[in-house]
Amino acid sequence: MIIGKIAFMFPGQGTQYVGMGKDLYQNYEKIRSLYLEGSKNLNLDLTKLSFEGPKEELLKTQNQQPCIHTLEVSLFQILKERLIIPDFVVGYSLGEYAALVASQIFEYKDTVNITRKRGIFMESEVPNGIGKMCMINGLSLNEVKSIVNDIKDISFVEISNINTPSSIIISGYSKGVELAQQKALEKGANKTIFLKVSGPFHTILLKNAGKNLKNELKKIKSNIPKINYIPNYSGEIYNYKNENIIDVLEKHIYMPVLWEKTISTLVENGVRTFIEIGPGKSLCKYTRKCLEKYDFETYVLGIENYNELQDFLKTINK
Repeated sequence: MIIGKIAFMFPGQGTQYVGMGKDLYQNYEKIRSLYLEGSKNLNLDLTKLSFEGPKEELLKTQNQQPCIHTLEVSLFQILKERLIIPDFVVGYSLGEYAALVASQIFEYKDTVNITRKRGIFMESEVPNGIGKMCMINGLSLNEVKSIVNDIKDISFVEISNINTPSSIIISGYSKGVELAQQKALEKGANKTIFLKVSGPFHTILLKNAGKNLKNELKKIKSNIPKINYIPNYSGEIYNYKNENIIDVLEKHIYMPVLWEKTISTLVENGVRTFIEIGPGKSLCKYTRKCLEKYDFETYVLGIENYNELQDFLKTINK
């Protein structure tokens, strides 16, 4: 069922799991070709990593980024072949690169390399084990800001993701994040979750990684977007006439993800159907929560495997 305008939403890191995309790979020649292209470009077996792991290897930032990215682009290409074209594309952190391919700003042959390098830059800037990310549910943004301010003189911690009005992610050095997590529970948070990622992403600690990424992005061709795209760092529609995509993506690596604002922008522009494309259903959950304040009908669903793709295609007779 399609209501109003359509947005495709691509999830980010932490959504990976061993076996993701395998059934799609087995059923679509186009997807097999895409995985082969990505593997050749990187000299890295994306199929083995994605389908067999091991889990510890897939968890590494420089590995999970191109694997998640390839699955997301694969799903998009199948939907595009069926002439299901969104009005807007958005991505959550890493997912923004699939949105960039969908909008035709970049080509997959370039982004699969960039996501790998992005992962390497992020991993090397703050090595695994030094930093953490933690989701805090049940507290307001102001309450989380207060906690962060209390901790910052003891150990570095920042707000890195604003997912919904009451789901906020903090990032920083392990000590700071752990202290903030304890304080959040003391203040009444109903749940806290440490994310399955290897560093404190979307904080100023990654600023140098942003500079390194910018140098790589200068080497690839960018195009005028064919589909409206909303960057994480602003939550507003990208205006290619006033913004350089390279500058946007440099900021994207160390500035917070403004998901709640992104959903508000989509709603203001007539989007009523929100389709998450990629592993997990985290964006469906965040989006439904953000939509609770509206009194009109919306449609939110996720597509991450062959059966879900077939079910969706049947509903729209494609």
